[in-house]
Formats: sequence, C-alpha cells, structure tokens
Amino acid sequence: MTNPAVPAPASRSRQHWAVAALVFTVSGLIFSYLIWQLEERRATAQRTTVLNIATEQAQVIESRIQRLMSATYLLAAIVRKDGGEVRQFEEVATQILPFYPGVQSLALSPDGVIRHAVPLEPNRGSIGFNQLADPAQSPEAFLARDTGRLTLAGPVNLAQGGVGAVGRLPIFLPDDKGNNRFWGFANVIIRFPESLASTGMDNLPGLGYDYELWRVKPDNGERQVIASSSHSGDGIRLMEPVSKTLQVPNGQWTLSVAPSKGWGKSAELGWYASASLLFSAMLAYLVKLVLDQKRHRISLEEQVFRRTQDIRSVQDQLQATLDAIPDLMFELDLDGRQYRVHAIDEQQLVVPAAEQLDGRTIHDFLPADVCATITQAMRDAQAHGRSSGQQYSLSMPEGTRWYELSVSCKPAEPGQSPRFVLLTRDITARKRAEADLILAAKVFEQSSEAFLITDALKRIIRVNPAFTEITGYAPEEVIGKTPRVLASGRHGPGFYQRMWRELQRGGEWQGEVWNRRRNGEVFPEWLSITRVQNEDGQTTHYIAIFTDTTQRKAQEAKIRNLAYYDSLTGLANRSLLKDRVQHDVSQAKRHQSKLSLLFIDLDHFKNINDSLGHQVGDGVLIEVAKRLQSLVREQDTIARLGGDEFVAVLPDTDADGAAHMARKLLDLVARPYQVKQQELTVTPSIGISLFPDDGSDFETLYRCADTAMYRAKQEGRNG
Repeated sequence: MTNPAVPAPASRSRQHWAVAALVFTVSGLIFSYLIWQLEERRATAQRTTVLNIATEQAQVIESRIQRLMSATYLLAAIVRKDGGEVRQFEEVATQILPFYPGVQSLALSPDGVIRHAVPLEPNRGSIGFNQLADPAQSPEAFLARDTGRLTLAGPVNLAQGGVGAVGRLPIFLPDDKGNNRFWGFANVIIRFPESLASTGMDNLPGLGYDYELWRVKPDNGERQVIASSSHSGDGIRLMEPVSKTLQVPNGQWTLSVAPSKGWGKSAELGWYASASLLFSAMLAYLVKLVLDQKRHRISLEEQVFRRTQDIRSVQDQLQATLDAIPDLMFELDLDGRQYRVHAIDEQQLVVPAAEQLDGRTIHDFLPADVCATITQAMRDAQAHGRSSGQQYSLSMPEGTRWYELSVSCKPAEPGQSPRFVLLTRDITARKRAEADLILAAKVFEQSSEAFLITDALKRIIRVNPAFTEITGYAPEEVIGKTPRVLASGRHGPGFYQRMWRELQRGGEWQGEVWNRRRNGEVFPEWLSITRVQNEDGQTTHYIAIFTDTTQRKAQEAKIRNLAYYDSLTGLANRSLLKDRVQHDVSQAKRHQSKLSLLFIDLDHFKNINDSLGHQVGDGVLIEVAKRLQSLVREQDTIARLGGDEFVAVLPDTDADGAAHMARKLLDLVARPYQVKQQELTVTPSIGISLFPDDGSDFETLYRCADTAMYRAKQEGRNG
C-alpha cells in the first residue's frame, strides 16, 4: 500500500520546480533593484565628476579672462597720468604685452576710434575703426561708455581679422569744471581660440568629454557659442550637459560639459541584466538541486571534506588579515597572563613572544603604570564590550615610544574567566607631530614678532597677538583681506613688483617697509616674507614676519643728533661744521665764488659763570645762539665749538658782506639779556677769514679766523 501522507515523486518534483520558479522571480527582482541602485550611484558619481571638471575648468577660464582684461586698467592709468595725451604708447605697450600671454594686441581709441595699437603691423587694418559706429560692436561699446565699467564683447568679427573678444574700459578725465568727460577706451583684444589655449579646455575631449563655452548675447538674447570641442562656430549638441556659469565683465559665460559617449552604459546594463538572469536561473536551479538532494544520499566523506576545506579557507583568510595588520596583537586575561601574541616583527616586542607565553604575566616585564593602564582598559572592555584610546609609553633602546590600546572582550564559555584581545598601535610619530604642532602654536602665539599668514591668493588667513599689538588691527578685521590694508602709500608699485619678483624667484624676501597702523600712524618695520609650497611645487601660503623698528630708528636719530649737534643750543657741533665747510668750499671752488668764516667769542663770559652760576651762563649761551640763527640765511651755518665760542659760515659772501654781517652780529649780541630774572650784557669779539684768500680747507680758515679774533681782542676792538 502507498502511504497517503508521503507525496508522490511527481508531486515532489512539481513542488521543487514551483519553489525554484519562486526563487528565480524573487532573486530576479532583487538583482534588478540592485542593478538599478548601482546605475543610479554610477550616474550620480559620473555627474559629480563632470560637475567638478566643469567647475574647475570654469574657474581657470574666469581667472584667465580676468588676468587678460586687467591690462585695460594699466592702459587707462597711463592715459590718466599724462592727462589724456598719448605719449610713448608703443614703447610702453610693447613692454607690457609679454606679461599678458594670450592678448593679441593692446589699443587706445580716443572718442571710440582706434588710433593706437600694439603690435601695429597685424593691427594696421583696425586703425581708424570706430567702435561706437560699428553695428556689431557699438551696443557693448555704448554700454561700457554709459556705465563707466569694463565690458567684454565677443565673440565678434575683429577689425584686425578673425574672431575674438574685445575688452573695453572707458576712460574719463576731469574737465576745467571738475566734471568727468569721456576720453575714449582702453582696449585689450584677444583672439579665439588662441587666448583659451592655456586653460586646458582642449584636453577635455581626450578625457572623454565634449564641451561648449557659450553666452547669451545682450542685444537680442540669442545663444552664441564661444568655443566647443567641435572647433566649429555652430557648436555641438550635448546630451544633458552639466553647466557652470563664470563671471566676465558686464555679463557671464556658461561652460557646458557632457560625456562624449553619453551618460548611460547600455553594454554594462545589458551585461548586468544577463548576469542577473543567469545568476537567478542558476540560483533557482541550485535550490532545486538542494531540494532534490533530499531524495538522495550524500556521501558523508564529501560533506566532511567540504567543511574541512571551508575551515582552512577561513583560517587562511584570517591569517592573511592578521599579517596585514601592522599593530601588535595580544590575548590576555584579567590577571595579565598571555595566551597569544602576534607581531609582524618581533623587534617591536619588549621580550620575545616565546618568553611571554611561558606562563609569565605582563607584570613580569612591563612597568607598573603600563600594567595598570592595560588592566583598566580590559576592565572597561569587560563592562562595555570594547574600549579604545588608552595610551602608554615605554622606554625602548631607540628612545621613548608611545602606544595606543584598542581592547575587545571575547565571549567566554560558562564558568571560564573572560579573555581579551588587545591591539597595540605605535603612535610615536603622531605624538611627536602633536608636540611639534603645540610648540609651533606657542611660538606663533607668544612671539614678540608679528606673524601674518596668507593663502596662495594673498588673502590673510591668520595673524598672531603681536600683529594686533603692533598694527592695532584685531584678527577679525583683517582675515579675508590682503596685506594692502596695511599699505602706507610711501612705496610705489615698482617697489612691490620688485618685492614679489624676488619672492617668486627665490622663495623669500626681506627688507624695510613703511606700513600704516589702524589709527593711521605710519611706522617702519623690518619685514621677512617666505613662500610655502606643497610637494608638487605649487604655492599654498605666504608667511610674513615683521618687527616694529620705530624705537630703533628713534635711537639711531638720537645718536646721530648727539654726533652732529650741540646738546645745549641745538647748533651744529665741530664735526658737522667741518663737513659743511668742506661742502661749501667745494661748491665755492666749482662756482668760483667767495666764502666767509666768522669766529665769535664772548668777552668775559667766564665772569658770568663764576658769579651767577652755570645755569645762568647756559641761558645766555642759548639766547646768543637764537640771536645768531635769526640773522643768517638758510644756506648759512651757525655752530658752537664749546664754551663761549661760535662760528658762522657764510657761502657766497665776500669781505664786505662778512664785515656787514659782523657789524649786525656785534649789535644784536651786545643787546641786554633777561635770564633767570637777571639783566645781563655780553659783547662779542669776531675774527673773519675768507676763502680762497686765507685758506682752502676748514682747519686753515678756522685758524685764520681764530687769530683775527684774538688780534681784535688785543686791539680792544670787536671785529
């Protein structure tokens, strides 16, 4: 009899096929969903990649156009400097042009008519071209004139021939009434596609991307292609392009980029679909086989063999994984007894692995503080399943080394004490780097020298407290700006151009610069600038360090004043007098003129010091010095040689002039003085020497005048 509870073989076969069909359907749906997800992610990633390419390329083009157009401002400055007169334009523009690669020509168009162009020969056809009258170029020329702003017109058919773009900067000059009048345009002409060659845009087709650079014409709203990978004026048809807008004077351009072969990958999708169908079919068939195997006896030996192979494979994979981990690995219990040690290089271990596994614990060969750290990490892992972040140091033959622990608690059998797997990572390099960073930060913050750091575009990104103390600017007032915020106006453009040329050539520059504090005070500083580059040699930052040299200059001025001026009267001393006499004698020799030297001595001045004191005597000397200075000309020199002796040097003065001046000095010096509530009178004796009659150098003239003065005293006369 047949047991009705047991399905017949045919019925079992139909059930197996039904289950296989269900598995096929479900797996097919799952694989379809996975393929759809993969395709979505691929498409998103591809669009992101294209967007990044378009963004980077747009930035390069925008920067390129701005750089080329900046030449108009330089031309405008030249015109304004000469008051609208065009002088030496060809010479100046020829020197400027090499600094703007990509610019075809520079031109000036007074009243909108091109009159000057460099280079002249290829642009001779444009001379006389009226930009305000040309139907193609006049709309944007009028726009530039009416707005007073730089405009970029193009693509246009150039008067010089070919297709390009014209950057126009209107130039306005003040008239007699102080109003601005339109002078004309400063023009920069660039030719397409040559001016865009260095942007790297032509490399996109080689990377598998088509592109189109276009704009909307402002006069009629039509779409105008500037450049495209087809190298034709009509452009190409891009499929769902990614577009990035870039700003140009008086408008914007758009760069559209799309894969040359489209966004989809139909071949891959077909392969994925075929593979999913095949895999679903195989899975369904495998399910059916598994179900069918229930009807057959499977050899126990085969099952054992397969299991053994799987275990070996897992063990091999686990060992390969362990070998790939550079960290040290240990298996310990809470008592510190080790059961397993793994190290790629045993030189990393304090003691060899064999000695660690002979029943000893970590307390036998590690310091107590390290053992405490490891034990605490294991207790944390026991409480929370894992722990990480604990650090400890060891003294090794090559020096102190730092390590960081990661601990996990292994599942324990009932009645067994827990074991822990410890990963120990060598973080010595990181700790040293952190220490270096901390030291650098302290130097930056605590230095008495001002630090200023900019990015590659010279925008300030960080300053230190000394910067604020010296300049008065708080960090938030300068961050994001350029160092021009400190400019004093004492240095011309040439100074800064030479500075940056030397900095770009040698990587560093130092020298004295006059800058301006926040309160408007101009001060001197000693400035050092260093350029920072990355591994590719690209500039990433500039670091400027400067000190305020105001006090030092004041000290130098004070020293210089002490060296050349009398401290009591402020008159020139003997050293300065000698230099000036030598200079005046040289001038007199050159122009064949006379020079007089007057030696002035106050009669009986010692009696004032002895009877009334040195303070009164010093007061008299100061008043005498003032009276002497009040009589002489700006080119004359009055000096005090010490005591009551004075010397007057009178260039371009003959004997009569010297005698006349001596009489005036006698009269003025002999008038009464009010000093310390005392009315005093002193009389001078004066001796005169003349160049070239009495000598041709300071010492000779001085001796002659001194002798004449004493002779005057002996004769009882002042003169």
